[in-house]
Amino acid sequence: MVRSSAGTYSPWKCGGRRGFSAPSTGIAALDIASHIGHAVRRHRQVLRLTQEELAGRADLDRTYIGQIEQGRRNPTMISLQRVAHALGLELDVLVATARDIAAENADAVSIR
Repeated sequence: MVRSSAGTYSPWKCGGRRGFSAPSTGIAALDIASHIGHAVRRHRQVLRLTQEELAGRADLDRTYIGQIEQGRRNPTMISLQRVAHALGLELDVLVATARDIAAENADAVSIR
């Protein structure tokens, strides 16, 4: 265990995002958070919904949905759950789609 900057003990090393980084698994980390907006857009377009229709279903503002899709917002878990349910999905399916998109992008970059 390593003492963090806050003075508490943590099983993770100090540094990285927000002061901590998870233990290495040997697998390249995928930045799923930056791809969640792409996953929202992909599912919305499959259902042929406009941003306004999705926003109405999720009881969120249309501009907020647009900002999530553009990666300009970091939505809370509650907001993501509302969006997922508005798309007829469970939250884990939306996250899995984001993970798949992140992996696709990582593969495309490694091919170049």
